[in-house]
Amino acid sequence: MNQPLHPTRGLIATHDGHGRPFDLTDLRKWIRLHAVVFHTEKIDVRTVGEGISLLPALLDFARQSKVRLSLRTDGSHDPAVLPALAEAGLLDVFCAMAAYDGDALTRWTAACAAAGLALRVQIGAPLPEHISVEAATKCLAATAMVNITLYDPFAPAAPLRGRVASTALRDMNALARALDARGVEVNLLHAPFCLIAEENRRHVVNSTQFFFDYQHYDQRAYDFAANIHTRGPRRMAKAVENLLSRRMAVHSPFHHSVLPWLLHHPLLLMRLWVVHQLTRHLQFLRGPRPLPESAEGWEAAIEAHRRRHRRNLGPVCAACRFCRICDHASEQFRRRCPDLQIAAVPGDEVISPFHLMRGRTRYYDAVDAARRELPKIQETLAEEARRITLRETPTREITADHYEIEDHYTHHMPGAVRWISFLNVEHCSTPLARLQPPFTMQLTFGGGIAGHIGFSFGRHAKVVCPMVDYSHRLTLHVDEFGRYVLLRDGVIVRPTEFDGARYLPPRIGDNVEPRISIHNIDGFILTQTLLLWEGRRGADGALIAVASDAPKIKYSVVIICTRYTRRLQATLLGLAHQRGFDIRALEVVIGYVPGIDATDDLIESMRRTCP
Repeated sequence: MNQPLHPTRGLIATHDGHGRPFDLTDLRKWIRLHAVVFHTEKIDVRTVGEGISLLPALLDFARQSKVRLSLRTDGSHDPAVLPALAEAGLLDVFCAMAAYDGDALTRWTAACAAAGLALRVQIGAPLPEHISVEAATKCLAATAMVNITLYDPFAPAAPLRGRVASTALRDMNALARALDARGVEVNLLHAPFCLIAEENRRHVVNSTQFFFDYQHYDQRAYDFAANIHTRGPRRMAKAVENLLSRRMAVHSPFHHSVLPWLLHHPLLLMRLWVVHQLTRHLQFLRGPRPLPESAEGWEAAIEAHRRRHRRNLGPVCAACRFCRICDHASEQFRRRCPDLQIAAVPGDEVISPFHLMRGRTRYYDAVDAARRELPKIQETLAEEARRITLRETPTREITADHYEIEDHYTHHMPGAVRWISFLNVEHCSTPLARLQPPFTMQLTFGGGIAGHIGFSFGRHAKVVCPMVDYSHRLTLHVDEFGRYVLLRDGVIVRPTEFDGARYLPPRIGDNVEPRISIHNIDGFILTQTLLLWEGRRGADGALIAVASDAPKIKYSVVIICTRYTRRLQATLLGLAHQRGFDIRALEVVIGYVPGIDATDDLIESMRRTCP
């Protein structure tokens, strides 16, 4: 795979930097934050002291959230717990030590091998005086990956002065050279390129590589963990809840009140449309900006970033060929190594952060190995989507009369919904259905233009693509494992990623409620009937019946109710609380006049409680 994999690893901790424990419920919320908001597929759990006893409960919750957990330890724990944790679903072990400890590493290496777990290691430089590079290499040769770091924000250390700092660099270079010869992936963290030997520079990992390479951490998850490290349990709980609850609801009185009135005043509507046309593409009026899709767009973005970056560089770093991909003499580096001096490396500027990393040994865990095959998998999913939509009859058709625009004026037309908007924001429909993978959805957008169109699966999961014509047929196919592919007019299209807002989920979860999502509508646009194919299919394409233990309907209750919502509520609660029979054998049919009382809300509440 030519394109580097971005990181999908998160980070949580059982204790803060002062040793204060986090509550188990808050840790579960933190895991949920990673799964829903950060969209990470695996999480390192940094355990302190007795915090390792929480891992079985966290592993069980992570399995429900479809996230894999790894143990991050400083080596002080007893590795005898690994067999039980491996059986519970532990992905691997990350032993992050402030300083090299050969005895502890030997114990953990043997325990991981016995439990069938890969061991990743991080050690701080320099090596202890009594440990040779050869001895350390022999101890680390059986590991999957080794990080050698000058500093770790989660394990503060004293400054390295004078000869000790030079020794640290010498050990980093020698150990990297020896481990690379043994076929072990090695990363030199937080060291400026100019201080590392030329043959070892392909192993250097600064922040540019750290947050863009799959072996390390998602930046939002890592920065959040670093900020929480010294904040305490109460602030951690509040911060997690705040991030989980963002964008809970958006209410626009303009669309509810003013827009229907404007539709009956053509002159005012025309003036508003002109203003909208002039301001629609102004960036400060728009939401998150999509990332560039062309090489020219990326080059322009890189050039703009370089101009901003050069303003903060000194004359030495500005003349270095690694000025674009290096952290230079950062504040953390200066605190750790105040006596080391940086120097400019002459030569052509290196633009790509992965330019020097090509061809070196890499370690892929089960999650990343599966991600490497994603392009091939998407081709297979696309062929399956085309076959289903062309040859199979939809299991359901969700007509335009069965959905509305959420918190927005809805104009129903014969066979279509007309979306009208003069604001540069995202609009979503009401939930279309409650679905369990595998499924396939197909919807036609037309009669107008918008910035992006697609589907939303919640506040933090959106699969959308640019609208490049006045009509598109979008197909979203999801297999039983949650892997998905988006097709625009039958052709695979990469879903849009937004700058500063990660909406693209790695997989589609269970029991999802998809909605239509349209961004930055140019006045109006139309959507039609959504076609839906559900269930697994065999090799011949036939639908495989799913066995169900639900009984057949034996009892039907028909209720006609108008303006007596409380009586209807009492009746439904009485039926729901009956004992001595399977409630799934009961169906209730209600006849009422929509909108004249609270019956709609009551029915929706009862449907969610007793589906």
